Amino acid sequence: MNRLCAAVWDPYTQILIDKWEAVQRRSVRFIMSDYGRYSSVTDMMSELGIEPLATRRKVIRLTNFHKAREGLLAIPIQNLLHPVKRISRHSHKNCYIPIQTSKDCYKNSFIPLTIRNWNSLPEETTNITSNKLFKATITKHYLK
Repeated sequence: MNRLCAAVWDPYTQILIDKWEAVQRRSVRFIMSDYGRYSSVTDMMSELGIEPLATRRKVIRLTNFHKAREGLLAIPIQNLLHPVKRISRHSHKNCYIPIQTSKDCYKNSFIPLTIRNWNSLPEETTNITSNKLFKATITKHYLK
């Protein structure tokens, strides 16, 4: 369920993030049948190959953005995306102008947040046209 709704509902307040992470951590303890006080849930997650939820949500958002940008997803984002006019040392040719907003709820919604994440990716990653290769590359990028 989390994987399906992560593209649209991505919590940005620390309270909600902590609640989601607590559910995942309890699930990992259940899977491993290890409820020890001094057992490391992070080590258990590594052993199971489970990445943190924040990373997973970011990968899902960026993958959906990539699909929409390539025309593979029916999200009309082209009218919201404006390429940067000048390329600096902090940007590349595939960067977009961030959407300015004064409300946190909009600032952290799908398009504005994903544009900021997209702009922070290396240019070689944003040039990838294959969705599978793009997803593998950004997953590796965020898990390094």
